[in-house]
Amino acid sequence: MSTMLASRAESDELVFKKTRKAALAGHVKDQYNLGLMYANGFGTAQDFTQAFLWYHKSAESGYAAAQYLLGTKYLKGETVEPDVDQAFHWFHRAAEKGHSKALMQLGHLLNEAQPKIASNYFFRAAEKGAIEAQLVLGHLYFKGSGLQQDYQQSFAWYLMAAEQGSAEAQFALGHQYAHGQGVTISFKNAIPWLHKAASQGHPGAQHMLGNIHARSMDRRRERRMARGKPRPNELRQTADLSQAALWWGLAAEQGHAEAQYNLAELHEKGLGVVQDLEMAEYWYLQAAEQGDALAQGRLARLYENSQDPERRTVALNWYHQSAEQGNAAAQFALGRKYSSGLDTTPDYARGLYWYLKAAEHGDSKTHLTLANLCDGGMEHLAAHFYQLAAEQGIHEAALVLANKYTSGNGVDQDDKIAFEWTKKAAEGGVLEAEAMLGDLYAYGKGVPQDIKQAFHWYKKAAEKGDAKSQWNLGALYASGNGSPAKDLKQAFHWCKLAADTEFLPALATLGTFYSRGLGVKKSLDQAIVWWTKAADMGDPEAQYNLGVVYSQDSGPHQDDPLAFNYFSLAAEQGIAAAQSKLGLMYVTGRGVVIDPIEAFKWFIIASDSGDKPAKLNRSHAETLMNPAQIAESQRRAGKWILTKKLP
Repeated sequence: MSTMLASRAESDELVFKKTRKAALAGHVKDQYNLGLMYANGFGTAQDFTQAFLWYHKSAESGYAAAQYLLGTKYLKGETVEPDVDQAFHWFHRAAEKGHSKALMQLGHLLNEAQPKIASNYFFRAAEKGAIEAQLVLGHLYFKGSGLQQDYQQSFAWYLMAAEQGSAEAQFALGHQYAHGQGVTISFKNAIPWLHKAASQGHPGAQHMLGNIHARSMDRRRERRMARGKPRPNELRQTADLSQAALWWGLAAEQGHAEAQYNLAELHEKGLGVVQDLEMAEYWYLQAAEQGDALAQGRLARLYENSQDPERRTVALNWYHQSAEQGNAAAQFALGRKYSSGLDTTPDYARGLYWYLKAAEHGDSKTHLTLANLCDGGMEHLAAHFYQLAAEQGIHEAALVLANKYTSGNGVDQDDKIAFEWTKKAAEGGVLEAEAMLGDLYAYGKGVPQDIKQAFHWYKKAAEKGDAKSQWNLGALYASGNGSPAKDLKQAFHWCKLAADTEFLPALATLGTFYSRGLGVKKSLDQAIVWWTKAADMGDPEAQYNLGVVYSQDSGPHQDDPLAFNYFSLAAEQGIAAAQSKLGLMYVTGRGVVIDPIEAFKWFIIASDSGDKPAKLNRSHAETLMNPAQIAESQRRAGKWILTKKLP
């Protein structure tokens, strides 16, 4: 073995001597090679000074390789002080002889200050087949950096480099095919190029292949995307999440943060892989530590759901890191945590700050949360955030805003604007808004009265089970005023539906339908059933009607005490006819002990409300009473009226 090494050393030394002899004779290539021998200690002791000297001799004699190498030495400061001017000088001399790497170096040196001149050097190098130059030109045309953006030109240069085996260029071609940049969108053509790059270990290509498998960018979707009409369900038709996981896994192992995040999400949800929260956490952590804001937010959410208090504390830190990068979800989470004091000291102001930061992204959920926080204290601000949420399609927010304009709460009262927001909420399918819109059209509030529109919106709400709308719909059918045509059977049908939910006005109305035979067979017994339900719930009209039924002398249900009871209830609620009837019962002693003073009191109250029989009875009773009785009745009537006026 030692003999072989000695023999080889003698051979290297002999080559060195022959090269040195040729170099001394002025052969430029040998001068260059002699420099390399000194630099590498080949056949002689390593000597960088001698190496540099011979590089210089060769370069001065016009040898392009030596000129290029000398340029790199000056640029990097290897065995010589860094000197960009000298580097430029030697690169330029080598470039004049067509040295492609020198052309590239000149392009890089000039790219920032003089991009147009730099691009010329890149062109010259690229035309000589330099892969790096072709790739650079592809990038410059793609980004419009130093050159006018031109996807077709970028595609052409990427193609040259890709065909020479550049993984970066192959990835770029796949990207342009997938996004239709400079070429017709074609996943069929994108995938082979991405596979070429991915097989060389290009993490971007691996990540993109994962995306393609996850999103199912198949040929049918490709054609629709070309027409600008992708179907959301096509994303799920041929998706292969197991393949996506495979490609993302390869990219993730190389540190590709987005792939790490995507892989973590698959493990968290058990999509394409076995659900594994530990693996999800691992990959979220890998991406989070690289500064990926989405991964930081998701990692924080995993930690927040932990039973370990320490992990929940760490969650707050990750939320902060994510939020400070502008992640709206993390900002919203911090707002929630600080506002509620969850895993941290309650800090309403800090919570509001993070909610406001999240709101800057235009997130409707955040706007709605802020609106709710401000409501009941900062009304103008609440209205502002309700409007932002409503403008983003949160129909419930539109309804709240409509109510604010109706009442003037936090905004200037405006029935027209209230109508517009009510309409938006109703068109969004909010049941309460549909019912309200029917009312606005029916009464002409904020919009010209339109019974046809009122009917339309009442019907929509009624069909969804809104009792008030069912009752209103019945009233429109019963009146035949405008639209629809009068139809008592339909009126009864809708009123019955509302009454079955124990909607109070409908209970009373249904009793009237039965008592008069409107849209149903006349039945006083049924009328009494429904009126009694309404009366027991406090409806004064039903109470009065029952009083009338039970007070009829020849009626089968005649019951003076019950009649007195119901007239009393209705009278106390301000029904003038009941007050007048109650006065008569006190006069005649029907269902109660005769009491002329109490009778006269109710005649006074009813006549002041315009009841004609009460006026006649008041005049007649006054002739039968002494001044003291009259004064007492007046005192009682005055007290009753005053009591009713008090808040």
